Amino acid sequence: MTVHYFSKLMRIATKTVHKLNGAIHESSIRRNLNKTNPPFGETCDFVVFFADPLEQIYQVTQWIKPLESLSSSEQTVGFVVADPFVARELAMQTRLPIFLTRSMESYENFVLEREVRGVFYVNNSQANFTALRITSPTHIHLNHGESDKVSMVSNQLKAYDFAFVAGDAAVERIKSAIRRFNADRLYTIGRPQLDNQPSNPAQRNASRIEVLYAPTWEGDSRHMAYGSLPSMGAAIIEELLNDTRFTVVFRPHPKSGTWSKETRKALNHLENRISKASALDPVAGHRTDRTTDATAAMFNSDVVIGDNSAMTMDAVGLNKPILLSMSEAMRLQSATSTSTQRTVEALRHIGPENTGRIADLVVEVAAAPIPPSQLVLRDRVFGSESLGTGTERFIRAAKLAIEDTAG
Repeated sequence: MTVHYFSKLMRIATKTVHKLNGAIHESSIRRNLNKTNPPFGETCDFVVFFADPLEQIYQVTQWIKPLESLSSSEQTVGFVVADPFVARELAMQTRLPIFLTRSMESYENFVLEREVRGVFYVNNSQANFTALRITSPTHIHLNHGESDKVSMVSNQLKAYDFAFVAGDAAVERIKSAIRRFNADRLYTIGRPQLDNQPSNPAQRNASRIEVLYAPTWEGDSRHMAYGSLPSMGAAIIEELLNDTRFTVVFRPHPKSGTWSKETRKALNHLENRISKASALDPVAGHRTDRTTDATAAMFNSDVVIGDNSAMTMDAVGLNKPILLSMSEAMRLQSATSTSTQRTVEALRHIGPENTGRIADLVVEVAAAPIPPSQLVLRDRVFGSESLGTGTERFIRAAKLAIEDTAG
């Protein structure tokens, strides 16, 4: 039995167990929603359609604050979800209304009865394309981050009325990679998630350089294998943990280890290693971060080590010193993609050849000013508007997108 086939069986088994658990708990979750979650009104301007399981909730929770801001601008906003556990988790994080349904017929009736004007999608899940059959609302793709991953240029974007993207880099990437795509359907909004600093930042050891290592997941194909966790993770973590100049914050992608046994093994090893280091030296502040707010650790960090991912691009947006890990997939892609090549050229990066001197490289980038090439990249990726304007741009774009459904 191959590793790939074994992983596939494990995913199927996990999904089956999850569905059974959801069915068992659905009634009690619905009762709690009815008691604690505010109801929808007679009409609704926007809903977020999310049919995926709890393991992918990070894709939608990052939009809660921008959506709450949209709701505060005289727009009614809510969520439509298919998974009971997703509904329960969302209800703990927001007061926006939540409609839980597994039935597409029920969802369609909901949209028509409440005259929903706009539907947001945070991914390209297969279920989205059933929901897209409803013709009355404006369908808007948001995605869940900005990066040079090949998944960012899916031909599926043609199915939506509009796609909200971060900036010129995304527009150029889409125009060059997706043939016959109408670029007029792209609205640039920056990155609203970077507008607000965390209200309760984690305590830190001010005498140390805080390093955020945020590897992406292993991907579901060799073209998406950007993750550095199995190849470089141990070297990065060990060098930094063994040096008293650093605090290590490890934030793996929520899907790390879901497709690769090797990555899952590396993930478990590093989490155990950090836990032991923290127990031996609590003052150092070493920790694994699995909080729902991915940007909180970013704001607190002095240096970010990341892969080709939205986390790394968020670090660009926040003007953080960065070391980009160079996977084989990234090297190959940079040879054929102008956008990826520009990213690689703009950022300082590390590879296996740097093993043994990663700690010194971190000290160097922490002390150096942000290179001009990274500042240029930031403007290409997120726009020249200053940080703090993404939410405003998101709200403006959302209102413009549904103008043609008025009346």
